[in-house]
Amino acid sequence: MTAENRTICEKYKDYIIGKREDIGDLQTIYRFTNNYGASVIHSIMSRGLELAVLYFEGDTAHLSYSTPITNDVIGYIGDEQELTELLDQIKALKGGR
Repeated sequence: MTAENRTICEKYKDYIIGKREDIGDLQTIYRFTNNYGASVIHSIMSRGLELAVLYFEGDTAHLSYSTPITNDVIGYIGDEQELTELLDQIKALKGGR
């Protein structure tokens, strides 16, 4: 994680396909070759650093609640190591739905 943007994971910088920064709101979108990815946010309305698993159909991302990783969003991610471990798991998912 960079000090200025906790949603960025250094290990997976090459998989970032989108970033949004507004006052108090940060979001980074990751996409892996298995058509899964993640939306990582940090805002005043989130549960700390928060990750949602995404599934891509073409260029359209959908929230995915049917992976072995989680059936919800994951909040209160403590540090870059925890974020990296979650992104490792998403990257390792078998492609398809």
